[in-house]
Amino acid sequence: MKLCKRWWLFSIAILLPLLASELPPIPVTPGEEAKVENLSEINTKFVEYTPFILPDETILVFESNRPGSVGLSGDFDLWYALGERVNGTVKFKPPVNFGPPVNSAYFDGLPSLRKLPDGSLEMYFTSFATKGRKGKKETNIYYTKQVQGKWTDPIPLSIINSDFHDRMPSISPDGLTLYFSSNRPGGYGKDDIWIAHYDTAKKMWQKPVNAGSIINSGAAEISPSIHSDGITLYFSSDRDGGVGRYDIYVTQKMLYMKGTPWKKPQNLGKPYNSPYDDEYPTVTRDGLRMYFSSNRKGGYGSFDVYRAKVPEFAKPKVVITYKGKVHEADSIKGIEANIRIRSKNGERNIATQLPAGAYEMDLMNDEVYEILISAPGYEPYETILDLRENHRPETITKNFSLLPEFQLPDSLSISFQMLGKENKIIRPNVTYRLVYNQEQSDEKIMRLDGDRFVLTIPVRIHDEQNKRQAYAEFIKNTSIIVSASLTGYDPLKQKFSLADFFSENGKQTAAQKTLQMKPVVESTTSKITVAKKETKDNTDNKKTKQTTTNVTEKSKKVKKQKKVRYELIATLRFGKEVTNLSKKQQKELFKIKQKWIQAGKPLIEVQGHTDRKGGLKKNIRWSKERAYNMRKALIKIGIPKEKIRAKYFAYRRPLVEEKDEASKAKNRRVEVYFVWEQ
Repeated sequence: MKLCKRWWLFSIAILLPLLASELPPIPVTPGEEAKVENLSEINTKFVEYTPFILPDETILVFESNRPGSVGLSGDFDLWYALGERVNGTVKFKPPVNFGPPVNSAYFDGLPSLRKLPDGSLEMYFTSFATKGRKGKKETNIYYTKQVQGKWTDPIPLSIINSDFHDRMPSISPDGLTLYFSSNRPGGYGKDDIWIAHYDTAKKMWQKPVNAGSIINSGAAEISPSIHSDGITLYFSSDRDGGVGRYDIYVTQKMLYMKGTPWKKPQNLGKPYNSPYDDEYPTVTRDGLRMYFSSNRKGGYGSFDVYRAKVPEFAKPKVVITYKGKVHEADSIKGIEANIRIRSKNGERNIATQLPAGAYEMDLMNDEVYEILISAPGYEPYETILDLRENHRPETITKNFSLLPEFQLPDSLSISFQMLGKENKIIRPNVTYRLVYNQEQSDEKIMRLDGDRFVLTIPVRIHDEQNKRQAYAEFIKNTSIIVSASLTGYDPLKQKFSLADFFSENGKQTAAQKTLQMKPVVESTTSKITVAKKETKDNTDNKKTKQTTTNVTEKSKKVKKQKKVRYELIATLRFGKEVTNLSKKQQKELFKIKQKWIQAGKPLIEVQGHTDRKGGLKKNIRWSKERAYNMRKALIKIGIPKEKIRAKYFAYRRPLVEEKDEASKAKNRRVEVYFVWEQ
C-alpha cells in the first residue's frame, strides 16, 4: 500500500511540470507602457458595459443601466458619446441615449457599428423581441441604419438568429462578415464564436458557421471584435490558463495557409487582464488603443469602460483606407458596382453605395492588391495598388470611372454647312474623299439635306476581339477631304479628321462643321484724276486743265491686288457678357496650334463676335476683348505674335438669325481662320 502511494506521489511530481508546460506563459506589459485608464467622463456608479469605438475614435457606443433609459429604471439602453482630440488625447462629451426606435422598453446593448461611405452609420446590436419588434424568444441580433440622420426601425437578422442566445455581433469593415457569440447547438463549449457571410448577389445573409476549434474551446468565447484590417480578431474567454475569469485574447486569419485559417489565440496578459472579467475589446484603426469593459477593483460601478495602449504583439496590421466614388466616365453619375480585392493572402468583395457610387475599403500595408471593379452594363476596370512602401495609417481618396459597355456602330454621320457672302448659307457643289491609313477613296458627291451637306461613313475595324481599341484606331486614322466649288467663290478644299467629330470612346463631340467660302476678288475700275500742266514753253497764261481718265487696275501704275484665301479652323462659343476663355477652351488651343504647324504656319486671323443684346458700345467692347484674349492665349502657347491678327465686329456678322436664347448663343463666338495670300 505504501509502495502504491509513493508511486502515485512520484507520478504527480513528474506530471505537474509537464501539464504546466502546455499552457503558454502569461505576458506582462509594464504599467507605464500599457497605460490602462478608467474613462471617468463615461463611467458612473451604474454599469457601463460593452464599449464599441469607431475606428477613428469619433464615437464611443456602450450599454448602461444609468438613469434616463427608455424603459423602466435600471433597464439597459444603448448610449453614445462623441469624441474629440484635445492635445493629442481623445476626450468624450457627455453620453446621450440613442432613444427610440433603437432602445426599447427592455434590454438593448452589445453594439457594433460601421461607417458607410457616405458618412452615415449602420449598427448591429442585441435585444429581445418585444411588442412591435419581431424576433425569437431568446436574445436576437438586430440591424438599423441612419437615413437622413435618423435611425430606422431595427429589424432582426432572421437567417442568423436561432432559438438560443445570439448576441455580441461584430461587423467586418466591408460589411460582408458578421461575427457573434451564441450558445446554439453545434459548438465546442458553453458559448462559441460563429461567423456569417453576406451574399452580395442574393443580397442576403447566409447561415452561420462555427469559427472552429482554433478559436473556440470547451469553455465560453464571447464578445468577438473584428478589427478594421479585416483579419485581426479580439475576443474574451474564460478558458484555462488565463489571468482571471474572462480574459482578452487576440488571433489573426492566415488566409495563405490551407486548413488553419486562424493563428492560435494569445492572451493579452497583464495588466489588460485582471483577476476579474475583462471583456468586449475594440481597437482603433491605427492599432494603438484598445477600449474594453472590466469589473476589476478601483472602478466607479460594477462594470466600467477602460482604455489602454495595445501591446506590440497584439497590434493589427497598419491599415490604409481607400475611399472615393465609382462613377460613369465623362459623368458624375454614381454606379452600383462590385469591387474585388485580391492579394497573396486572399480575396474579398465590397459593394459601392448609391446614389454617388461611394466606397470605402481598409487594406493592410506591405502588400500588392489587384483591384477589379465591375458593374452590369459597364466595362470592367482593373488596377494595381502597391502598398509595400506605406508604413503609416492614412486615408487615400481615389475615384474610379467606368466606361459603358461598348456598342460598335455600323456607321457615323457628320454634316457641313457652307457660308458665303455676309455669312449667308449657300449650296455649292460639295465632294469628298475618305482617307484611311493613307488609303484614299474615289471622290464622291456629298448629299444635300436641306441646308446641310450630310456624310455617312461606314465603320471599318479589323480586330473583333478588342472592338473599343480598334474603333479608337479607326477614329484616329480616318480623315475626310472636303472640296467645294461655286461660281463667284474661290474653290475650297479642307481636310478633317474623324477625331474632330468623335472622341475615342465613341461619343460625338461635334455634329456639324461650318465652312466659309470666300468670294472671288474681281478686277475693279477706278477713276484717277490726272493733272496736266502746260509746259513753260507755252506762253499762253492758261489755267491748269484737269482731265478725268478711266484707268483699270491692270495699268502699270497700279499694283495688281492680291487674292486672299480664308479657312475656318475653329469656333469657340461664349456665355453672356463673357470674354475670357474657359479652361476647356484653353485646352482646345493646342489642337489649333497642331493644325497651324501641319498647315505650314500660315497667318492666323481671330474674329470676335457678339449677339445683339446690350447695345453697340458694349458689344464692340465684348467682341474686341474676346478677340484679343484669344490672341493673347495663342501667343502664350508659343505662336509668334506677328503671326496673329485680331478683328472684332460686335453683332454686325451674325451666324444665324436671333430668334431665341439658343440662336443668340451661336452668335457669341470667336472664329479662328488660317489666311493665305496669293
